[in-house]
Amino acid sequence: MDMDTTGGAMLEGPNGTRHSYDGEIVGSGSNTTYYGRTTDGSFIDYIVSRTASGITSGKKSETLAE
Repeated sequence: MDMDTTGGAMLEGPNGTRHSYDGEIVGSGSNTTYYGRTTDGSFIDYIVSRTASGITSGKKSETLAE
């Protein structure tokens, strides 16, 4: 779920569950990448690319987990 250019992106599950999140926005203006992770105990790391049109791609990240 797109949270605008300054808010990152929230994960929404297939059943409508919204996961609380935290992360870092890299880039500026309309082209940004958001490196996020859920904070509700589900331990999902994810990367979302965004342009002025909205989210263009998103995927689970295996590389962010520590």
